[in-house]
Amino acid sequence: MEQRTNIKFCFKLGKTAAETVEMMRQVYGDNCLSRAQIFRWYARFKSGVETSEDEARPGRPFSVRKEGLIAKEENEYKKNAVRL
Repeated sequence: MEQRTNIKFCFKLGKTAAETVEMMRQVYGDNCLSRAQIFRWYARFKSGVETSEDEARPGRPFSVRKEGLIAKEENEYKKNAVRL
């Protein structure tokens, strides 16, 4: 999220996408978003999108899957604990 905000900042300063990539690489090094990702976010901001958050996706949220997995693991743990 921080990197996206910085991409937006560079866009608003009038930097090109290529200049933004170079600056981001200087700041984030190996942890930098890929060139393609930076160009995609730059294009989004250029098209008028103001938010730097991900777009909503269809389907169940991951937390539901995690809760189900946790419940399953707890049941497994209880079964094994009774055997001991």
